[in-house]
Amino acid sequence: MFRWQSVSSATHGHEYNNFVSPKGVGTRTESAAATHETKELNATKDRVGELQARELEKGAHLLEEHIDESEIDVVDGRLERIRKDDGERYFRLLG
Repeated sequence: MFRWQSVSSATHGHEYNNFVSPKGVGTRTESAAATHETKELNATKDRVGELQARELEKGAHLLEEHIDESEIDVVDGRLERIRKDDGERYFRLLG
C-alpha cells in the first residue's frame, strides 16, 4: 500500500509531498527538493559574487577569507592581494 506524506523542510519552510511506500519515503521528491536547494544556493553565490565585484570596483578592500576568487568577475582579472597594518589579508582591484 502506498500513501502521500507531507514533509516540511526545516531550513526553508517549504513543504514537499513525498510518495511513501511500505519501505519508506520515495527518493524522487527528495531529489527534487535537493535540486531546488542546490539551484537556490548557486543563485545566492552568484548574487554575492556580483555584489563583491561591484564593491571592489568602487575601491573597497575585502577580507581574503570572504572572497571566492572563482566567483568574482572583474575586468581583466585585476585582483591583488594585500596585507594591511592590522595583519589581515585583503583583496582589492589594481589601480
